[in-house]
Formats: sequence, structure tokens, C-alpha cells
Amino acid sequence: MRSGTARKALWGLEVCLLSVIDVDKHTARHRRAAPPDAVQTPGSEEREAKGIGLVDHYAQVVDWQVNNCLALSGYLAADAYFAKVAFVERVSQAGLHLVSRLRRDARLRHLHTGPKTGKQGRPREFAGKINLAKPDLAYFTVSHQDEQLVVYSAVVNCPFLKRNIKLAYTQYLDADGRPTHHKLYFSTDLNLPVRVIAKYYGLRYQPKVGPGEFLIRDAKGYTGLADCQARSVNKIDTHLNLALSAVNVAKAEQNVDANRSFSMADTKVLHHDELLIDMFISILPKGVELDKNDPKVKQLYTFGCKAA
Repeated sequence: MRSGTARKALWGLEVCLLSVIDVDKHTARHRRAAPPDAVQTPGSEEREAKGIGLVDHYAQVVDWQVNNCLALSGYLAADAYFAKVAFVERVSQAGLHLVSRLRRDARLRHLHTGPKTGKQGRPREFAGKINLAKPDLAYFTVSHQDEQLVVYSAVVNCPFLKRNIKLAYTQYLDADGRPTHHKLYFSTDLNLPVRVIAKYYGLRYQPKVGPGEFLIRDAKGYTGLADCQARSVNKIDTHLNLALSAVNVAKAEQNVDANRSFSMADTKVLHHDELLIDMFISILPKGVELDKNDPKVKQLYTFGCKAA
């Protein structure tokens, strides 16, 4: 974000944003609501004065919007940074299920599913630590397999999250079908299919919308998200949410779907060409008329667009 005091962009000025992911159209949209979806993260001094950390602030943003979130979906897809017990507990208490990713060396335990021994004492709950480099596949179920990856499914225990989770253990394969690396996608919903878990998490990056076309990136590049120099909290809030909402309008105008890439650059060029050509037409000498619907004239409206 840009600092009004320093008159330049500075590290540490960031925005926490909740956006709505359209699963069918593979795109994200900013939802302008009250309280706002886009909230500037308070500085360290302000957080210390309130006695909260970064994770607490992010969880608070979810709390503010939980009713709006539940009206649309019961799932929240978040980055691996948010796989922390404080955040997971707050989100779960709010009624949302978290879909996220764990570190590749996360400590996980198999659940004990064998018969009870009948001996006195607490029944056995776990069947040992999971070796993620060479997992015991007897505890897993193959959910999906193709030439590029294999997805295994299991309900496991995560000690640092203090709960059981649905794990999508995903092995990526080389050209010869040998595993090269793995990723650990998970959900707090133990009944959610692992393919859906991987899909929901992957949609955060919108792979089918086009390379680099992210909601925040479009707002930073074309609608001035990071260029506000206001100091008032209300003015900053208005600027952030209007900049993001402008991207929504552009997506609605282009009618983005799963088979059509969205380009904020094309939207900008289209409106620039329209404004320029309409100005040329308006200043033509008297007696000279030009049909805007003429195919040759219409070509000028899309001049410079990548999709044209």
C-alpha cells in the first residue's frame, strides 16, 4: 500500500480481503458489504495497544463477515499461513469449515481403528506418527489418480491444530510415474471429499482465468488500489472497496466464465477507445456523418485488445 506520509509504497501496509469465489466460472469477486470486506491491517503499535496479534486480527475480520459468508457458503479457503490453532478455532466457532494447506513436514498421526483391548485405562486413540516422506498407504484411500498426480484420502489427527482433519495427501509424479514431491491439503469438514478440498484450495489462484489475473493484482494495476494517500480510516475504507468493486464491474461487463479469460487490460483499452472515437465523431465537421454500427468503425473500438 502507498503511505500518504512518506508519499511512496511501504512494506508493512497491507489489506486483508475476503472475496467470493465462483466455483463454476473460476473467478473471484469482491463483495461490498457492511462491515467492509477489505480492511487495512493495523500497525504493530495499534495491535500491541489492543493486545492482539496478526492472526487475531485476521480472525476478527472473518468474525465481522461471518453472517455474509454463511449466506453464501460454509467453507473458507485460506493460505497455509492460516493453518494455526488460534485461527482455526475462531473460524470453527463462527460456523465455517476451513480449507487450507499444511507444511510438507507437518506432524500428523494416524487414528487407531483396531479392536479395543478390553484392558483398563484410556482407549488407544492414535496409531503412530505419519511418515509423510514414505506414508503407510494402508491407512489411506486412493481418491484420484492420473498421469500427473495421485490424491490419497484419510481422516488424521493434527496435534498442533488440536483436532482431527480430512487430509488430501497429494503426490505429484514425474514423466515416469515416480513421486517427486507432495502437498497436504486439508479441511476441518471430515466429510468433504478430498478432490473438492484440492479444488477449493486451488481456486484461490484461479488457474483457468488466465496467468496472473488475480483480483487484487487487477485492482493494484488498473483501479488504483495501492495509490490512495488518504489518512482517514473512512476514506481509506471507501477507496479500497471501490477499487476492488471496479474490478467486479469489469468482470460483469466481460461476462467472464470458465471458458473465457478475463483481461482487465482489455477492459481499460475498450473504454479508452470508445471515449476517444466518440470524441472524434462528436467534432466532425457539419454534414459529415459516421455510422457507429458500421463494422469498420466497430473494429476501432477493439483496437489494441488482446482478445480482438
